[in-house]
Amino acid sequence: MTGGVHFASIAAGYDHTCGIVSGGAAYCWGLNLAGQLATGSYSPDISSAPLPVAGGLAFTTLAAGSQHTCGLVSDSTAYCWGANDFGMLGDSTTTSRNAPAAVAGGLRFAAITTRNYHTCGSP
Repeated sequence: MTGGVHFASIAAGYDHTCGIVSGGAAYCWGLNLAGQLATGSYSPDISSAPLPVAGGLAFTTLAAGSQHTCGLVSDSTAYCWGANDFGMLGDSTTTSRNAPAAVAGGLRFAAITTRNYHTCGSP
């Protein structure tokens, strides 16, 4: 990112990457076909520059799967976005999301990880 912004952590998926800056704001770049950039759009465009994740949440950690990303905020609530064909966003649907959606059930996690078509969290 230009302007001297530094990422505290990075999570790389199959066709997108997301990072957290100081303060917890998240940014994503790459392909956005399934909403995996979390810009509030499903634009199939490719962004070669980091774009802010919609919603203004402050993340402590991110994990990127094939076409989805999940992250934890300070109260250990998990939010996910992107492709959801197999329910990997954990929001009790199979609807893809172009902005962070809370994981269903009010669960709290100490850690979260993603892979191609699933997500796991540990209490």
